[in-house]
Amino acid sequence: MDALRAAGREVESPPFDVWPENWPVIELWCRVQTQWRVAPMGGLLGLDYQAVDMVLRLTGAEQPLELFDDLREMERAALEAMARP
Repeated sequence: MDALRAAGREVESPPFDVWPENWPVIELWCRVQTQWRVAPMGGLLGLDYQAVDMVLRLTGAEQPLELFDDLREMERAALEAMARP
């Protein structure tokens, strides 16, 4: 939720339930959601991991490897959802 507030969005409560232990990866997702690598002919390949690393370092994330693994799961699910007709 901190990432949403930092983006200037007021958030009283999320529109869905998120377990507290999952908020760090949601906040990371919000910070890197524009950092997609695009194939030469279009289409998303995946997140730019250098940008993800920079955000993890800049924010001083605790347990960055665990956060990165969780983010990759979200990335994989997003790519699958975007590939559906």
